[in-house]
Amino acid sequence: MENPKQPLEQGRNVQKPFYKKWWFILIAVLLLPFYFYLLPFVLIWYIWAKTMINKILKIIITVFIITLLIIFFANIDTSEQKTKINGQEQPNRELEIKEKTIDQDQEIFESQKQQIQPDVIYDEQPEQVDQAKEEVKIEAESDPEIASREQIEIIVKNIGDYEVTVWDLKGNLAKNTTPAPYEVFVIAGNGKIANCFHAKNVMLDVMKKLYSDTAVKDKIARVMFTSWGQLKVSLGSEDGTKLDWATVGPTNFWDVMMKVKSYEDETGPINQRTWGVSIGKDCE
Repeated sequence: MENPKQPLEQGRNVQKPFYKKWWFILIAVLLLPFYFYLLPFVLIWYIWAKTMINKILKIIITVFIITLLIIFFANIDTSEQKTKINGQEQPNRELEIKEKTIDQDQEIFESQKQQIQPDVIYDEQPEQVDQAKEEVKIEAESDPEIASREQIEIIVKNIGDYEVTVWDLKGNLAKNTTPAPYEVFVIAGNGKIANCFHAKNVMLDVMKKLYSDTAVKDKIARVMFTSWGQLKVSLGSEDGTKLDWATVGPTNFWDVMMKVKSYEDETGPINQRTWGVSIGKDCE
C-alpha cells in the first residue's frame, strides 16, 4: 500500500537554511578578518540565547567579557601612542643636535670675529684712509689714461663722501668714452653737512678744485652743488674758469652767487648757468 504523504513531500519545495545560502557564505568570508573582534559579542549572544545557566551567572560572565574587551582596546591605543611618540623622538633629537651645532658654530664665529676685529679697526684709521685717497689722487694725476669722468669723481671723493654724477649735455650719464664737456652734479645728503657755514666751505672746495684742475677744468660745462637743507649753487664754466680762486673765500663766493641770480635759472647755454639758491632759512 502506497504512503499517501510521499507525493506531498516530494512536491514540496524544501528551503535551505540561511547559513547554507551563497550570500551568507560570501558575507562570512568577507568578515573573516573581523571574527576575532566579533567573537566576544557572539559569545555573549550565545550565553544569553542558547544556554540555560543562571541569570546572575550570565551577568557576571558578560561583565567579565566586556571588561576584557575594554582592557584589550585600551592596550591597543596605548601602543599606538607610544609608536607615535617614538616616531617623533628621533626628529626632536636631531633638532637638538642641529641647534647645538649652530650654537657651537656661532661661538666659533664670534671668537674669530674678535680675533680679526683689531685688524679691521686698524684698516679704518683716518690716517690710512687719507693716505689711500692721496695715493689715488696721485695716480689719477700721473696716469693720462684715466678717463676725465673718473678723475672728476676722484677729485670730489677726496673732498668728502658726497654723491657725484657726471652727465653729458644731452642728459645722459657719461661714460669713459663720452666726449666732453660734462655737467657735474655733487650732492651732500642729509647728515653730511653740519650747518650753513660748513656747506659754504664744501661748496667752495668743490668748485675750486674742479675748476682749478688742469686735467678736467676745460672738460666741464658747469658744476652744480646741493647741500641738503642748506643751499644749492650752479657755476657755469664761463664764470668758473675765469675766477681767481686764490682770493675767493666761502662767504664772499656765496654772496657773489646770490647777487648773480638768487633763483634757479635753467635757461640758456649750460656753461652760462650761474646762480645760487638758499634752501634753509638760516643759510642766506
